[in-house]
Amino acid sequence: ILYYPIFALTVLAGVVCKKTRILTLWFLILTLFYAALYGFWYMWDLSAGFGHRGFVDITPLLIIILATAFDEFRFRVRIIFQLLCLLSTIVSVQLMFGLWQGTLSYQPTKSLFWQNLLGQEGLPIYWHIVLIVVFAAIAISGEKLRAVSLNQRLP
Repeated sequence: ILYYPIFALTVLAGVVCKKTRILTLWFLILTLFYAALYGFWYMWDLSAGFGHRGFVDITPLLIIILATAFDEFRFRVRIIFQLLCLLSTIVSVQLMFGLWQGTLSYQPTKSLFWQNLLGQEGLPIYWHIVLIVVFAAIAISGEKLRAVSLNQRLP
């Protein structure tokens, strides 16, 4: 969750949305199975990397949960979740960049983690503006496509 906060956000969206609760429950069961499997593995961390690679196989399920939840949410709730997705993406990119640049080690201390997260080390803060613009463009085009597909007008 520290490396990929969007996992937790998607599970929250899946629990909030009635239509995705069963799929979210199955996703959590599958995640626990993977965690138990890797917990007994002789090299449980799968070597050094950003986050845990072992859960990459089940990540596409998160997209289905999140997309279905977004489709069911009211406009304001959807915007709130989209902003939280943006924030979680900024967190992940900030930490990944720190790892790639060598300012964040594979075993970071608490202070080093926060220094990278807040932009004192790692990715310059101005790159976040680029991410925000990209997310805004995706969100606006997604809302327009959704309105066209539902034959509605945007609020």
